[in-house]
Amino acid sequence: MNILKSEKAITTLALVVTIIVLLILSGITLYMTIGQNNLLEKTKKAKNVYAESTENEIIQLNCLDERITDEEETLTKMFQNGTLKVGDYLEYEVPVDVSFTTNDYGTDTSNGFAQQTFSTNNNRSINWRILGLGDDEGKLTFDANEGESLLIISASTVHKDINELSENSYECDPYLYMGKAEGYVNCCRILDSISNIFINEKYANSARSVTADDINTLLGVEVDYELGKVYRADGVEQNIDTLRTMNGIHTFYENEYSAESFYNSKKTAIENGETDIIGNGYTYSTNDVNNERGDFLFNQETDKSFWLASKYVEAKRKVGYCIGKVNMNSVCLGDGCFYSNGKWYVFGLGVYPVISLKPEVTIDDIQITTYDSDVSDTFNNECYYGTIDNYYSKGNKRSIN
Repeated sequence: MNILKSEKAITTLALVVTIIVLLILSGITLYMTIGQNNLLEKTKKAKNVYAESTENEIIQLNCLDERITDEEETLTKMFQNGTLKVGDYLEYEVPVDVSFTTNDYGTDTSNGFAQQTFSTNNNRSINWRILGLGDDEGKLTFDANEGESLLIISASTVHKDINELSENSYECDPYLYMGKAEGYVNCCRILDSISNIFINEKYANSARSVTADDINTLLGVEVDYELGKVYRADGVEQNIDTLRTMNGIHTFYENEYSAESFYNSKKTAIENGETDIIGNGYTYSTNDVNNERGDFLFNQETDKSFWLASKYVEAKRKVGYCIGKVNMNSVCLGDGCFYSNGKWYVFGLGVYPVISLKPEVTIDDIQITTYDSDVSDTFNNECYYGTIDNYYSKGNKRSIN
């Protein structure tokens, strides 16, 4: 019996000791958890340190991206700082399977002559050269503060789809034939529509045809419409306009037409409410301009000739409605395709698209390249002519001397 009582006492003592130890351990654990410099506080601090570290890492990565972007200059910046220059070649990729077709008569894409199709598939070997900067309206400028994107231009005229087996010579060459009242009214729309097929949406914002303003800016030529004179922008006060009809006023006779009145309703100018018109056409030779910036568009050896998406009026004894053109080394805004006496002309000339690249395009997107020569077309010296009596025919053909 005494032995049994002793064993019970030992068991009770062990239980008490165990409980005391457990209470001590619980106290220690509780103190570490909620006491000064406790586990929860340490966990909270660790969480804050981790969050702060992550935020700093993100800031450093953003700074790195900004430095990389700054170091990777855009083509626009490269032109502004002089790394790229007018005439330099770029490997611009032309899209595939895009086309535009003009019409002969009856639509807003009528050229006044014959249906013609331009497609990118026939122009994938065309080279592209830097023209300058485009301002917020897409106009050519060489002011770095105004330039927002780089403009490039085809290095040679783009080609229409041709039929080498045709008996009609105008179907066998690459030029756009355009004239009469339709050609005058629709010329800018047609030329810009042809240019639009060359928009590669990955790199380009827009496209248009080369204009008279482009040529004047490129060559440093200023046109003063108030004084009716054309000057070199280098301060030489010499009128280089050889046409000398600017600001001339023509009063319409009863049997005369304007291009718009004949195109819209076959009415005479007076029946259409037009009484008189002021001329603004001009012509000058690029040889009279001391500027080497535009040499690649004017080549005496190949006699380059192309359309300008610009309309002008020559007012003398009769009114000439003129589509801008470059004939060899002459910038001509005074050679009519439709005249107030009913005579008409159709010319076959080249087309030069101008592409406005996206401002963020870099040298990694479009590479700089070089070429020994461009695909050059000789001057097309044929035109077609007639009167309102044979207006809807191909008329007569002659050579331009």
